[in-house]
Amino acid sequence: TVAAQGLAITFPVELDAIMAAAANTPPRAEPGPGQQGGKLNLRDSELRKDGRPLVEGCTCVACQRHTRAYIHHLLNTREMLAEVLLNTHNQ
Repeated sequence: TVAAQGLAITFPVELDAIMAAAANTPPRAEPGPGQQGGKLNLRDSELRKDGRPLVEGCTCVACQRHTRAYIHHLLNTREMLAEVLLNTHNQ
């Protein structure tokens, strides 16, 4: 599954543009660390200190209570909670 690979599904670019307009900031022109084709690779070492949620504005439990850095840590220590949180987010 996508979660077993350490990937979080990100939302379409249109949602990013809407959220950026609401925050009055321009959307990113290029993908950020760990992003690849609509997915966020949480095994990417650049995310080890990233205190943001998986996706800004997402209301799932994984995004509301946990950071990219924490899920990155869970994946690297092979904790089962990482896959549970990613499955929760990816549904």
